[in-house]
Amino acid sequence: MPNIKVGDVTFHLEESGKGDPLILLHGLLGSIESDWKRFIPSFSREYRVIAVDMRGHGLTDNPDGKLSDELFISDFIKLLDVLHLESVLVCGYSLGGFVGLMAGIQHPSRVKALVMHASKIYWDENAVQSMINKMDPDRILIEDPKFAEALKKLHGERWRDLLKEAVSFIENKRSKTLSEEYLKRADFPVLVSVGDRDGLIPLEEAVRFYRSLPKGELLVMPNTGHSIRSVREDVFVPVVLDFFKRTT
Repeated sequence: MPNIKVGDVTFHLEESGKGDPLILLHGLLGSIESDWKRFIPSFSREYRVIAVDMRGHGLTDNPDGKLSDELFISDFIKLLDVLHLESVLVCGYSLGGFVGLMAGIQHPSRVKALVMHASKIYWDENAVQSMINKMDPDRILIEDPKFAEALKKLHGERWRDLLKEAVSFIENKRSKTLSEEYLKRADFPVLVSVGDRDGLIPLEEAVRFYRSLPKGELLVMPNTGHSIRSVREDVFVPVVLDFFKRTT
């Protein structure tokens, strides 16, 4: 699938398979390549998979240099419009899962069902500061040069700009708390997936979140951290496919 221009942003998409559309959304600082590439062959045997590099990530540009929940959600809905997709399945990792959730709440007819892996819902000062501390490009170059090289490979020369944009994005999480009442508006099937060793999302937090959802289900993956690289494909994919088939 060629790149698609939506407004002033040119999005990079990858499409594979036939059937009902399944949108794959990556995490903050991630891309199709880093987060979903290895899962696409399995998912595309059952669905028309459309993986998206979100604004500012991977091969998608970000002309105005800003990231926000509102922009990500707007981008998602506009992409569906351009692709003539009325209602879709969504599988999102971390940020991608959150975007899918909010899009489904704000635009109920557009999301049939959602899988969220390692998506943080409840932010406190410690979580915000911990994330920000990990996003200093100079510090990354010194303390974790392999990570710096990986970011450069994924995002090109603008990897430093992306880190700055990501810091501002995370800082805004301080003022955004989703109430249990608001989460009840997610009246569509949601599978909340979390690793039992996720350092960002305590297990009790994932349980609290899933219990707040009218049609929530919970998957706890053993020996799995926050990074999607720690997710075992042979465990995750069958559960996701079963969830979508049962609930849609």
